[in-house]
Amino acid sequence: MFLTFTMMHFSGSNPVDIMVSQGSSADWPQQRIEALKEKFGFDKPFFEQLVDYTNNLLHGEFGRSIKFNRDVAPILETKVPISVQLGLAATFLVIVFGVPLGVLAAAAHNRWPDTVILGTTMTLQAIPEFVLGPVLTVIFVLWLKILAVPVGWNGLFTQQSILPLAVLTIANVPIIIRQTRASMLEMAGSDYIRTARTKGLSERKILMKHMLRPALIPVSTTAGMLMTSLVNGAIFVEAVFNIPGLGNLTRDATLSLDYPLVMGVVIIITVLVMMGNLIVDLSYPLIDPRIRNR
Repeated sequence: MFLTFTMMHFSGSNPVDIMVSQGSSADWPQQRIEALKEKFGFDKPFFEQLVDYTNNLLHGEFGRSIKFNRDVAPILETKVPISVQLGLAATFLVIVFGVPLGVLAAAAHNRWPDTVILGTTMTLQAIPEFVLGPVLTVIFVLWLKILAVPVGWNGLFTQQSILPLAVLTIANVPIIIRQTRASMLEMAGSDYIRTARTKGLSERKILMKHMLRPALIPVSTTAGMLMTSLVNGAIFVEAVFNIPGLGNLTRDATLSLDYPLVMGVVIIITVLVMMGNLIVDLSYPLIDPRIRNR
């Protein structure tokens, strides 16, 4: 919060200056400019502004958005759930597709399934989300005509969410595939796996019982990082499909230097990241019960 507030304050401009630059001098007499700066506290010294904002925040007040002329909290209440739904659903799909494909690639190490999965993964990872979105729209809306134009947001379980979720899943599933494959191959070289093979255990039992659980620990860490980034950083996807979520709000607030709104977004993102890290930490004993005894 301190770093964001400081950088915005010393950026050389403020929301009032931006509004003035977009209008004419007749619309913005000096008295009106000074009155607006006084209203939002921009006429005060930096540390006084920081103390005022921190004091209001401790009392549960995020301030009032300059761009929308509304309290920040109600704006966030309408935007955050959309991005959370989209991000969590995309994370779920990334795990559902990524982990099995990563396991398959590791089981078929250096054979054709491994080569096909890795080649496809590297190709998909090279396509930016702002390119993938329009391409999928052209294919499924204009060519195949099996989907309507995906603009706006009417809920997670509607046709409008299919293409945004597809873009986020395709763009991020390669990360989980490669992490799962690398973790499984690392486990394959362990002493206890070689011991299990010498005892005559089947490859399937070794793979699913002795290798998968330990291999999922780094995968869950990566998935947690993906979850927070998908919730907070789907700016391109929300822009392409005109989804009124946190990504679009962050872009608008930053471009307009809406101090209270930017600060509100930063605080919410910080809380979501902390919650994501906590969920990942709590998942470790569930994935591998041996961790409870460490």
